[in-house]
Amino acid sequence: VAWYAPMCSKCKTYKPPKCHHCRICDRCISGMDHHCPWMNNCIGAGNMKHFILFLVYVWIASAYALLLFGMNYFLCNSDDCIFPNGLVQ
Repeated sequence: VAWYAPMCSKCKTYKPPKCHHCRICDRCISGMDHHCPWMNNCIGAGNMKHFILFLVYVWIASAYALLLFGMNYFLCNSDDCIFPNGLVQ
């Protein structure tokens, strides 16, 4: 029985198991999940941790911005409102 090595039809190279070809990056990605336009990279087995950390940091920054907006909108009723601890209006 001959061993069959799968080949990528686009790259014309050996295609490892659980590997998919990204048409945007034009390369094969191991464990590819999707191509992320914000990271400008494919999300796969090698950088899934970095993608999850990116999502967590974006969520934290959004929650912080929403908190500052809420403080400014609901707690400042006059023109001379000053935030405590050095936050600028």
